[in-house]
Amino acid sequence: MVKTIIEFLRVLAWPVVALVFFFAARRPLSALISGLRLRSAPTPWGSFEFGPSLLDKERVTDSADPAENLYWLGHDLMWTVDVTLRGAGRKFILHGLGHSLQNLRAVGLSDTPQEEILTKLQDKVSRMLDTELDESLRNSLVREVQAVQQDVGRLAATQKGDSTPSRH
Repeated sequence: MVKTIIEFLRVLAWPVVALVFFFAARRPLSALISGLRLRSAPTPWGSFEFGPSLLDKERVTDSADPAENLYWLGHDLMWTVDVTLRGAGRKFILHGLGHSLQNLRAVGLSDTPQEEILTKLQDKVSRMLDTELDESLRNSLVREVQAVQQDVGRLAATQKGDSTPSRH
């Protein structure tokens, strides 16, 4: 009898652990699952459609605070370099370039060589297929985005009245 009870408890252990886990993680899982909706991917139970990803959501960055816009400009330029080097598809690269342009304009750098470079890169990448984004093209794109980063850094330092970046 005791052996049967022990075997029964052993069988129930993993389902109980799973239930405790799902109960404890129900809010994060609920938030994750809430983005799912029915779509055209056929399954025996119907079809699934995935909601807009975080990538598709618009981030409002036109702040009255120039430092905030400058922060997001630096962030988006670095993010673009990162996803490009990691082999992301053109959708991600275009996303980064688009947000970089938005923030470049928000900090008052419209009609500048930096805006022209980013606009040309955005146009170039938008006319390409993912398969055309080989390593040499990615490296070239990264060099151009990094040149814009350096130019923006120099301009920001000039505006701050300090030509040398602070070292922490």
